[in-house]
Amino acid sequence: MAEASNDEIRILTPSGMLGYGFPVDHFKLGLAQKPHAITIDSGSTDSGPQKLGLGEMTCSREAYVKDI
Repeated sequence: MAEASNDEIRILTPSGMLGYGFPVDHFKLGLAQKPHAITIDSGSTDSGPQKLGLGEMTCSREAYVKDI
């Protein structure tokens, strides 16, 4: 396990974009390293003018909720 020190900050980022999912077992391995923060990028929710005009998101609402 990781020892806490004053010269490091551990940040766990389970996925490159909210809604894309991530393996729970990998997330648990990251938690075992005792991160100081857990972050995730929500990315762009419009993916361009067509989706923006249609009011659609890149991932489903359920995918966003599952990742949170």
